[in-house]
Amino acid sequence: MRLLNVFILLSVSYVLLCCSAGKTVFFTFQPIDARSGPYGKTDLSRDWNSPKWENGITQGLVSIAEVNDQNHSKALRVFFPKGSYSNSLIPGKTQWVLDFAKGLNEAYFAYDIKFDSNFNFVKGGKIHGLAGGKRNTGGKKPDGLDGWSSRVIWLSQGKLGQYVYNPDQPTNYGQIFKYTANDGDFVAKQGRWYRIVNRVVMNTPKKHDGIVQAWIDGKLVLDIRDLRFRDTDAMNIDSFLFSTFFGGDDETWAAAKDESIYFDNFLISTSSLVNP
Repeated sequence: MRLLNVFILLSVSYVLLCCSAGKTVFFTFQPIDARSGPYGKTDLSRDWNSPKWENGITQGLVSIAEVNDQNHSKALRVFFPKGSYSNSLIPGKTQWVLDFAKGLNEAYFAYDIKFDSNFNFVKGGKIHGLAGGKRNTGGKKPDGLDGWSSRVIWLSQGKLGQYVYNPDQPTNYGQIFKYTANDGDFVAKQGRWYRIVNRVVMNTPKKHDGIVQAWIDGKLVLDIRDLRFRDTDAMNIDSFLFSTFFGGDDETWAAAKDESIYFDNFLISTSSLVNP
């Protein structure tokens, strides 16, 4: 009976968290609740709705780290070995997919991120985001019927942006839309936590009215409102692509030394996650 009461209390607390202030949060992951140490397949299955495949977990690149800084006690740590990049023989790509129960026309995600102290950004790398259909990445240009993706990207010197695979991208690789702040590029500092929020709204099929917005620490850093993701209403937002690695597909993008990025407080919602 005591366990039942605790379960009911936790369930009510979850509902209050998800539905307060009009928020409809349908996924949350907070490393504070996880066991410190290596993050394995059992952990992944429990926390991320049993992904069908993964990279990085089997290779031991993911762990729960005790950080105890800037109001964060634990974090999901992703490790990037020296010399690793997208297609390197050295394992350095961490990826899995969280599939949604149903497709959405609009969605938000949020997570906290910290690049390790003295992190060398090199030429850039990828970070997680929303996707749909076949989740086009890796030089597979969308045709309006197969899929799309909208991930966060880091660039040289800590600049951040959005990396969007859409049918109108000028090359086979996604379009980069840089985040801006104070009339210049937004630049992330090593060793500091940031709260990233993204919003994606699907376009009316065949029209250029799709939306991608981004906020960092509550400040709008990107506002694109003329994207075409799809040419059919059968395609929508149906997954969150956890995807992070250096690269780029050659050694000029490789991690210059062993590196780590820390993540915390994941939320995905059908309504705004932007704090006023």
